[in-house]
Amino acid sequence: MWCFFFVECAFMYECCGEQFFTLTSAKGELAPHLPKLRLVGQNDLPLVEIFVPCCGESLDIILDTARAACAIDYPTARFCVTVLDDGNSAALHKAIADLCKIWPNLSYHSRGVKPNAKVFAKAGNLNYGLFEIKRPFPPEFIAIMDADCMPTPDFLRATLPHMLTRSKLAIVGSAQYYYNLPDGDPLDQALDYYSAIKIPQLNRLGKSFASGSGCVIRYSTLLKTGGFPTFGSVEDVTLSSILTQSGDQILVLTELLQLGLIPGSFEGHQHYTTTISIGSRMDRAKPYLEDCG
Repeated sequence: MWCFFFVECAFMYECCGEQFFTLTSAKGELAPHLPKLRLVGQNDLPLVEIFVPCCGESLDIILDTARAACAIDYPTARFCVTVLDDGNSAALHKAIADLCKIWPNLSYHSRGVKPNAKVFAKAGNLNYGLFEIKRPFPPEFIAIMDADCMPTPDFLRATLPHMLTRSKLAIVGSAQYYYNLPDGDPLDQALDYYSAIKIPQLNRLGKSFASGSGCVIRYSTLLKTGGFPTFGSVEDVTLSSILTQSGDQILVLTELLQLGLIPGSFEGHQHYTTTISIGSRMDRAKPYLEDCG
């Protein structure tokens, strides 16, 4: 009985937190959505590398994201797109090689990992891109787009101004929007409440965390942290926690800067939300588990 009581208390705590954000959303001291900024010009712009990590997704989906990333409104000489394939797909390798004839700033890389090897999943793939790939000049910023999330043409010009005007800003994220929502959105997968109410409040309170896709991170920040955390299943939330605890800042923009796919079935939605929920709670519990161990 006591076990169920504590479980109910835990759920009540989570619900109270959500209700607090809802009830305080009308307070004047809580900031509205961040202003829209745009980086203009073609000269002396920061160097950016866009990572597209993938692992077995549909070839068409990955290529759509790669094309959208290459078509971003930004000087070709100032950014590159790096596809990081943990699926070791020969078809994807060939397709990217063909696209390189159109976009020479596009490249394909794979760790060549073996099944069941301890490779730390997405975090390990991103760290491979950070530390193992040889590049002539280090980028100033790293952007990340999941394989099923396409950036809008103004993605870099919208996110970089915030970085360039705030030296303590380590990550600028962007809200996730989807182009395959079912009619009526019965599972509330659009997360309109989160984008409209929660993100501005988290920004104001200094509690924002960046999702894994659609974010821009300072390269120097990733070097300082030793790359992406490899414990747990939500490296984006964990990295955000580490950075905010060390005094860095994170902002999340609510304007439309990426379009992605939601799971197409109830089972897929359940798996996605379960992974995020369990991973986030493991991230919160890790310091206490280490103290106990």
